[in-house]
Amino acid sequence: GGTAANRNLWTRRPDGYPVLKFDSLYKNDSAYFDMQQYAMPPSQADGDTLVYTISKAEELAAFLEMPRYFEKYVYKKIRVNLANDIVMGRDTTLLATRQMSADTGYTSCLKADFDGKNHTIYGLNMSRAMFFCMDSGVVVQNLTIANSRFENDWGWSAAAVVVNNGGVVRNVTVRNSLVRGGYSAGGIVASNYYSKSGLVLDSKNENTTVISSNIVGGIAGESEGVLKNVRNSGRVYGRLAGGIV
Repeated sequence: GGTAANRNLWTRRPDGYPVLKFDSLYKNDSAYFDMQQYAMPPSQADGDTLVYTISKAEELAAFLEMPRYFEKYVYKKIRVNLANDIVMGRDTTLLATRQMSADTGYTSCLKADFDGKNHTIYGLNMSRAMFFCMDSGVVVQNLTIANSRFENDWGWSAAAVVVNNGGVVRNVTVRNSLVRGGYSAGGIVASNYYSKSGLVLDSKNENTTVISSNIVGGIAGESEGVLKNVRNSGRVYGRLAGGIV
């Protein structure tokens, strides 16, 4: 008969010190857990490109944590579009209950273009960024990320969009969020690599705080690439801090 307000269960040592905490709800002698759900979005061909269209939180979760399953099959390219705003938490003001991690294993670099279609993602809760790495030529664009958090306690770099950018980030806004990383942290990208391919264009940080124990920037933690027409109104804290980079 538990409720969302009292469903936290603790396992304690005899001295009362808590050693395990998990989120559960007992009902009819069964335990119910808050677990991340995943789903594959529908896809259709557009010329030589296979287009996946995301309309639900569980579809976005699958794309962020398991992009290797977004296959291009016989097509030359992959594009992932948002069909509408995506709310990862219970509402637009709350984070997703479980922290997600970008795929750093089988396919560490994003190989699909991602177009937000000017929609907003609310409540992302990720340990590093939406994407760990972007390949050269890959484009992430037309997106707002709001009321979200990208942080870890392991000394890893963090950003809202991508840790290592070798592609193009264009027309992206990060609003009212938090980015906190170790070596490097940026409001949009942590490391904007490759002078000929790492681009951040027409993008802005709106009231997003960025924190690092080392280098930090309101847009990029560090950059060897191009930052053009970018703005930052968020606070930055770190050993070496810059309003933009």
